Amino acid sequence: MRIGIYSKVGSSGGSEFRCAEMCNAILNEGHESFLLCENDLNDKIRAYCNPKVTIYEDVLGKTGKNLPRLYEMDSILIINSDSQTFSRDDYWEGRTDKHNHHVDLTKIKQFTILYNYVIGPATKLTTIRAKCPDVRIITANRMWFNDITNQIKFENIRHYPRLHLESPINPNLITDKKTPSDKIRIGRHSKAHGCKFNEEYINLIIRINEKFQDKVVWDFLGVPSSRSNGLDNIPNATTRQEFSITVGEYLQNIDIFVFFVDWSRDEPWSRSIAEGIMSGCPVIANNRAGNKDQIIHGNTGYLCNTINDFFRYLCILIENHELRAQMGRNSRIFSMQFTSDKIIRKFLDFIA
Repeated sequence: MRIGIYSKVGSSGGSEFRCAEMCNAILNEGHESFLLCENDLNDKIRAYCNPKVTIYEDVLGKTGKNLPRLYEMDSILIINSDSQTFSRDDYWEGRTDKHNHHVDLTKIKQFTILYNYVIGPATKLTTIRAKCPDVRIITANRMWFNDITNQIKFENIRHYPRLHLESPINPNLITDKKTPSDKIRIGRHSKAHGCKFNEEYINLIIRINEKFQDKVVWDFLGVPSSRSNGLDNIPNATTRQEFSITVGEYLQNIDIFVFFVDWSRDEPWSRSIAEGIMSGCPVIANNRAGNKDQIIHGNTGYLCNTINDFFRYLCILIENHELRAQMGRNSRIFSMQFTSDKIIRKFLDFIA
């Protein structure tokens, strides 16, 4: 099959790396793999792609010169960094302020859209389904999959083929072997967005430091500027710029992964958490949305509703080496469910 993945890949967040990892995995399964970029491709994503992945830029960008490539695909997966527009026929037919190119949706053989930010825009897929007879839905978490079943507003699309699919993580890039240390190393990596670093995180660090003093250190890869000043005043906290080291290198030096984002934020399915799990870390995170798919409470980590939950569960893991080690092993075992080869086979079965 000729399988194309279409998205905005001008930046380098989890959605963009998901595009690249899926392209690589499709290639490894013996299919032709194409990355179809709305405009330009971010250099970091380009470097991550297997050189054998065919890349087409400017599919619906300035000139739309590669628009005809859409018609050459046996299947197109849309990874929706812009789900509000990607779910509507007027985007594809050039009737928005995004571009003025016209895609003949009747010529698209198969159109699958993966929702990894919000699911609400899926209600507009009826406008595409009226022209393209094969429209399918992938959700990033079980909550959204069930929402389509249970919520009245999704009644018109409920019968479309539907799959819940995790983001593929390449286990060859992340080891569960940790470098030796006489400290317990706590941290997390993420894009440096404010919503990814709860304003109470620094308070949590101070409370843990007061209780455990020189037993712990903190290490963060990708910190928003609004939080870095507070961290600079904490002697046992290290902050690193995004991409200053690889995620695999970073995670070898982390023992407990704490993903403490804004209370209002629903992470659909976090690649950062998935990579932390694959590295053999117990993970502590907000008890919301996709986190509940990724963390088995009390087995691979803990889900938290308050800062006191974060504090209590961190204390438990810091004080109990055997529990920390067992949860780390559990995490690595659990992560084998979303390795790239397994996820791509589920995807290929879905579009066959």
